[in-house]
Amino acid sequence: MIAFERNGLQFDFRASGIVIHCDHVLLVRIEQFPSWFLPGGHVEIGELADAAMIREMREETGMSVEIDRLVWVVENFFTLDGKRHQELGFFYLVTPPPEVTQLDVGKEFYSKEENGTPLIFRWHRLDTLKDLNIFPSFLKTGLCALPTSITHIVQRDPTD
Repeated sequence: MIAFERNGLQFDFRASGIVIHCDHVLLVRIEQFPSWFLPGGHVEIGELADAAMIREMREETGMSVEIDRLVWVVENFFTLDGKRHQELGFFYLVTPPPEVTQLDVGKEFYSKEENGTPLIFRWHRLDTLKDLNIFPSFLKTGLCALPTSITHIVQRDPTD
């Protein structure tokens, strides 16, 4: 995975999937943290970002998604558990497989990262995101009005 620490700053290269179905978006959170985020994961050395996102979606959710388009390239600066992070993220709009026809709204399903970290997934209504603890915060409004062309975003935590 492309992740390393230098001079007290953690760098991560991630790819995330935007799965929207019936006015709901699929979000995930790590059990011990309150923030929801889009599913995805680290890009491996020599791996294309879009391939990493497809792989991560399959590993974490069991879904085989198809990429519609790249929506955002995000430079995200934040602090987590007292550690400063710089994350480069590619966010792809994806089409879920045809079997995703029924949403269990409000019902969570569980998975695990390869390191054993418990993941909690849930479909959230787009019109409720403004009240949700979602990371990065631009997603609260961004997911409700996706740009029509690739957009570069720089997101900085107020504490960074």
